Amino acid sequence: MHGPDEVDLVYSGLEETMITATNEIMNIWLENPSIPDMRTAAYVVAINKVATSYAELGIFHITNCLYNQKPHYDKSEWGSFFILYD
Repeated sequence: MHGPDEVDLVYSGLEETMITATNEIMNIWLENPSIPDMRTAAYVVAINKVATSYAELGIFHITNCLYNQKPHYDKSEWGSFFILYD
């Protein structure tokens, strides 16, 4: 008997990361009718992560943003999404 190989551990970690990311994208997509598809939801998730990192580093300030608030998404007339906070 022996334990899992290094490759098994890597695959296990990758699987969990992919499941978590997919769930996050699905939740954003299903909770926001203004987001038309999962691809756009993935962009929203990615942009939110970059914006959060920038805000935490003090690179820029998100107006009226409290980190515990749930953002909502608004589609502009050009089809871009803007992240709005109440």
